[in-house]
Amino acid sequence: MIKGRGAVRCPRCGYNLDFFEEECPACRGREPAASSWACNACGARNPHDAASCRGCGAVRVKRAGLAKAKLATFLYRVLAQFIDGIVVLLIVGGMVIAGLTISPEWGLEGQTLMGLTVNLFVLVAAVVVGIIYHTILVSVFGATVGKMVLNMQGIRTEGAPVGWWTALFRATGLFASLATLGLIFLLIVRDRSNQGLHDKLADTIVVRG
Repeated sequence: MIKGRGAVRCPRCGYNLDFFEEECPACRGREPAASSWACNACGARNPHDAASCRGCGAVRVKRAGLAKAKLATFLYRVLAQFIDGIVVLLIVGGMVIAGLTISPEWGLEGQTLMGLTVNLFVLVAAVVVGIIYHTILVSVFGATVGKMVLNMQGIRTEGAPVGWWTALFRATGLFASLATLGLIFLLIVRDRSNQGLHDKLADTIVVRG
C-alpha cells in the first residue's frame, strides 16, 4: 500500500484506506475489473455498483460521453454565472428600453408602468427572466450560454439529462442562493462533488469537458 499524509491509498484502485486496513475493501487486492469506474474528481477506481466514489465521496457520472468529464470547479462556475448575468441583464435592458419607448415618462422619479417603477421592474424582471432563462436552456440544451462558452453541462447525479421540473426547481434554488449575496453559492468550494445548495436540492451536478 502507498502511504500518504494520514491516509493509505490502494495502488490498484486508488481507494483511501485507514492505516489498519490490510486489504482494500473496494478491489480486495484484485486488479480493477472492466466494469469498475474512475471517479471524475480524484481518479480513483470504484466497484461498478458504487453510486459515489469511495475515495473522495464524489457522485458517479454514468451518462455515455460524460464518464470522463471532470466536475466543473468553483472558478469555472462563477465565470459561467457572470456570463449568464450579462445575458439576463441585456434581456432586461431591452425590456426597459421597450417600456420607455411606450411610456417615456416612466423614467421620471415616482412614475410607474404596470404598477412598477423602473428600479423595481429591473429587480423583478431580472429574477423572473433569470429563472425562465436557466430553466429553458438547462432543460433543453443541458447548459446556459455561460456553460456552453466554458464547455460545461448540467446533468442529474445519475447521469440523466435535467428535465423541465428539475431545471425549474434548480433555477429557483440558484436565485434563492444568490439572494444571500452568493454566500450559499460558496458551498461549492467545500463540497466534494462541487455542488451548490441548488444542485443538492435538485440532485444535479455540473461537469466540464
